[in-house]
Amino acid sequence: MKRIHKVESNVNNLIRLYESGISIKQLAKQYGCCRSPIYRVLRKAGVKLRTASGANIIRMRNEGVAGRKRLTEAAHAAVRGKRRSPQELFKRARTKESTKYATPIDFKMRKMLLSRLRDCPAKSYRFV
Repeated sequence: MKRIHKVESNVNNLIRLYESGISIKQLAKQYGCCRSPIYRVLRKAGVKLRTASGANIIRMRNEGVAGRKRLTEAAHAAVRGKRRSPQELFKRARTKESTKYATPIDFKMRKMLLSRLRDCPAKSYRFV
């Protein structure tokens, strides 16, 4: 006899909650299961699942101003003071150079990094 998971018995409620913006992870926690039965039931019901960016948009909307500020400060703290390799700096300068955001400083940076990277193994990784 096949066991009916409590997720499968509340399909309409599950769909309503998911479409109201609750994540699959939160639904799994609420129903006391892993995410796979949630995915399975939603797919079987024909619900269009959110992409990662769609889920992130909803998350940021639900965070509010204070929550978004907290997340931004944490992200900035994680990279502040981090030393960048010449290869990474060159890659950034090259990307900026190919966009409308390139400045004369970006071109000078690229030229300077090119001279430093002449004998560097980074050439084999197409940084030049």
